Amino acid sequence: RPQKMGISRTVLALLALPALALGFGTGVGRLGPAGGRLSPAASRSRGAAVPMLRGGWRRRPACPVGGVAMKGEKEDELMAQLRKRIEGLREEEEENSRIAHANWLAGKCSHRTVAIIEDWVRGLKFHENTLALGTFKGPIFLMDMETRKVKLRLDGHTDEVSAIDFDGAIVATGSLDTSVRVWMDAIAPPEDMLVMGPDGEDFPVYVKEPIVFHHSGAVTGVKLLGGECISCSLDGTVKVWDLRENRCIQIVEVGGPVTCCSASAGVDAPQGSSRYLVAGTEGGELKIFAMDSWREILSVSAHSGAVTSVHFDGYRQLVTGGADGLVKVWDIDQGGSSIVIRAHNAPVASIQGDAMKIVSGGLDGSVRVWDARTGTGILQIWGHTAYLGSVQFEGGRLVTDGTNNVVVLHDFINTDYKEEPGDIFE
Repeated sequence: RPQKMGISRTVLALLALPALALGFGTGVGRLGPAGGRLSPAASRSRGAAVPMLRGGWRRRPACPVGGVAMKGEKEDELMAQLRKRIEGLREEEEENSRIAHANWLAGKCSHRTVAIIEDWVRGLKFHENTLALGTFKGPIFLMDMETRKVKLRLDGHTDEVSAIDFDGAIVATGSLDTSVRVWMDAIAPPEDMLVMGPDGEDFPVYVKEPIVFHHSGAVTGVKLLGGECISCSLDGTVKVWDLRENRCIQIVEVGGPVTCCSASAGVDAPQGSSRYLVAGTEGGELKIFAMDSWREILSVSAHSGAVTSVHFDGYRQLVTGGADGLVKVWDIDQGGSSIVIRAHNAPVASIQGDAMKIVSGGLDGSVRVWDARTGTGILQIWGHTAYLGSVQFEGGRLVTDGTNNVVVLHDFINTDYKEEPGDIFE
């Protein structure tokens, strides 16, 4: 799993389970039969410690649990165990983050296969251990990266999936069939909407019709922005969709076929900051629009061919990749490129960055890591094909497609991992 500095979801989950103050190590908790929560009355009867927003923990009078009275020193002992466990998790995450940072800079990682399907993978996006894959024939697969098993298949597209986004709850895809499809509940679909796959496949297919939007040309990009989704197309537009009302709320005429796009997410916007829409065109132009007025505020000639990929963190870092094989880091305030990297001997297919590094994948079959401050090369990974479509990193994990029907994880924490014989990147 990706590791980050600070308190993770695991630590926060422990903090959110006050019943562990009574049941830590004993199997006693505040979940009822089959994982259901106890009623408020039943919960109160357990004598659990209850978290408060201020002032630490407040104890309710202890009652017998499993026939044993949990009072005074026993409660303090269990609380100490819980605090120790949380602190241990925090220290482990900080250590993993330190290891990953050092290994990224050193270009040291291991490789392992995390997905194998029966179709070519054309794009991916992962969140925690769930991987969303768009395919050449059109289906979308949700997979568990630990077990390498398919969790769910989503149908609907009639042509190649050309864009995909996944935020851990919602899946959005675009296709050469000109449609945008959004599954709002793909992670926890209703059971009556699932059927087993054909031809003996041992995974379910979600048969509920997703939200469907349309362009008049092939869709080249999608991005989820909380309750909104943006999509761009070779029809020359970027469209903003309201996922609550299932309608288009803005059409931006870019002035040429749009090959990639990104935007600021309103929910993540720093207080007082503006939101921007970024679009790259087939003619090599990079355009930025203010999302409060939809006015074009910047237009530059970015690449000698199409702008094929864009990474935009919403406010500061803007990086583009082009058909000319170049990667450029842009200074939004000055309207020019601050770093130019001769990254690939073929078009750049995918790009992502942070304050330390930039990762690019090219149709020359390579994935490369660059120093974000200087543009110096750190790492090259070969073995992909000219059909590489996506690179994505989070914490100490980098995931790439481009090996036909196989997806590979490059691990910057567990660098001594060895693939089983027969796996890719052995």
